[in-house]
Amino acid sequence: FNAGLLPDGKATYTYFEDPNTHEYLKQGAFKYSFIGKGNYTGYNMSISGNFNKGIKVGTWTYLITMTDWGTGNPYMTGTISLTSNYKNGYADGNWKEVWSQKNRKRYLNYGKYTWEPYEALKTMTVSMNFKEGKLAGAVNINNEITDYKATGSYDNKSLCTGTWMIND
Repeated sequence: FNAGLLPDGKATYTYFEDPNTHEYLKQGAFKYSFIGKGNYTGYNMSISGNFNKGIKVGTWTYLITMTDWGTGNPYMTGTISLTSNYKNGYADGNWKEVWSQKNRKRYLNYGKYTWEPYEALKTMTVSMNFKEGKLAGAVNINNEITDYKATGSYDNKSLCTGTWMIND
């Protein structure tokens, strides 16, 4: 299954052919997995959710796990998760992303690789709400990785409303 920038992974899903357009439409449960090899060793991804006539519906989960992954110093270990909700193919409900990582460096020392201790674990949490594909309601961002925080809200027209607090 082609997932864009990554090498191909494995997807399990069912589909049907639309009798009018002859387009193949995903239907029901969808599961995707990618187990990193080569340059992607230590990088794994899984995605699961449901389709209804080719449109995302309900809760979708995305999970990336990294174990000493990277192409050079520093190497990352941690997880990135996203829980998203869809209604009729549009973002609808709460979306929450949690990124948790710790880094460490590796050096070649007298012909043998040596790992430094891990740096402190840092997290980023983003929570926002959607209504029919538009931002609506509370937004909370807490990013320890870049030392950034923001809280605020959007109205039903997806316009910023009220007082926003941003620490950057």
